[in-house]
Amino acid sequence: MPDCGALHLRPLSRPDVPTVKPLILFIDDESDILDGFRRMLRPHAAGWRIEFINSPLDAWEFLTSHPVDAVVSDVSMPEMTGLQLLERIRSCPEMNDIPVTILTGLADVDLKQRVLDLGATDLLNKPVHAAELLARLKSMLRLKSMQDELKRKNHDLEAAVRHRTTQLHQSRLQILWRLGKAADFRDEDTGEHIVRVACYSMAIAETLGLPRDVVERLFLVAPLHDVGKIGIPDSILLKPGRLTDEERRVMQTHCEIGARILEEPSIMEVCSHSPPRGVDEDPTDPLVRAARDIAAAHHERWDGDGYPNRLRADEIPLAARIVSVADVYDALTSERPYKAALSPERSLEIVASGRGTQFDPDVIDAFLAIQPRVHAIRESVTNDVHRIMSSMTLYRRPELLNLPANGSRSPRPAEVLEPCRAEPSWLRTLDGEPPVPMFAAE
Repeated sequence: MPDCGALHLRPLSRPDVPTVKPLILFIDDESDILDGFRRMLRPHAAGWRIEFINSPLDAWEFLTSHPVDAVVSDVSMPEMTGLQLLERIRSCPEMNDIPVTILTGLADVDLKQRVLDLGATDLLNKPVHAAELLARLKSMLRLKSMQDELKRKNHDLEAAVRHRTTQLHQSRLQILWRLGKAADFRDEDTGEHIVRVACYSMAIAETLGLPRDVVERLFLVAPLHDVGKIGIPDSILLKPGRLTDEERRVMQTHCEIGARILEEPSIMEVCSHSPPRGVDEDPTDPLVRAARDIAAAHHERWDGDGYPNRLRADEIPLAARIVSVADVYDALTSERPYKAALSPERSLEIVASGRGTQFDPDVIDAFLAIQPRVHAIRESVTNDVHRIMSSMTLYRRPELLNLPANGSRSPRPAEVLEPCRAEPSWLRTLDGEPPVPMFAAE
């Protein structure tokens, strides 16, 4: 493929922007021929911009640096023939839609077929009459104008699709995070737990060397690990003492409730009469699938003694194994209605003692390796959330959970966390860029 150079192509025209006069390029190694075209087209100089070049190599350079609308080229020239120039133009994606008419003085009956096969718009025989040339030029410019208009409409359609896709993606992320907070607000917690679990899980995943998209996905869906607690009665969820065996069995059903919330077909899908899926077809996207796996399996154990399905080892999804460690550690270091908070040191001992029994050994090793980061996350989240909540009045009012419409881009995972004006330091963990606040603290 030829080097198309640094093309300076005209931006797609807009209906409300004055258009630039069309640019026509004539190429012929005989100066007398070009002079004749110049005189022939002088009356049309006001409506067109016309360039005359007597070297095909110079013409190629001109094409790569100017937004040409039509080309008229001789077929027989030194350095490069008109057919070779045509091949170059058609093989360059940025200019392959430029109409090209080839001129010839040769009596070659097969030439027209070859020219058209190479993608020429037309073939004219010399000498060319003014009326015929003008008709061909106007036809080529109309063709180029229609092609440019089609490009503009396609460009606008693609932009609209991208914008709508971004809106849908943003809405989906907001819904996922609101769902996580709906479960978390059942407790007397300020919402720190789901933020810390998300940050711990992300740090573990990064230490394990997981791909960035997997890390970000885990960060987004980790807060949904306890979404099933929405279905647990307050008398059990907020009980200050130890649970009875029956109450514990009810509490354990939050894993299955969470999985059903995230995996059952939506009522909108049922009402829309969507076509039935195949038995083995998974309707969910990776984000929802990861959330479902975590909600269902974050209480499974490496040794198979967990619940609800007594999965063991690699049968447990990796995302659930990671969140399990983050969740248990944060629960140990946090105060609950039924227990006091343990120190980070004692909590770490308990978590580490579950290596190879309750927890995946590799996940535990990764967690132990990032303790300075874990302490920094906990301190930062606690300070920032307390500062944010202290600036809010009646923060549990429903209206304070509403996320307003945001700007033009899809939010990074860090941008859909707690409300804040001055971004918390733990929000910079993913890429170091400041987030766009998703709702205000007031």
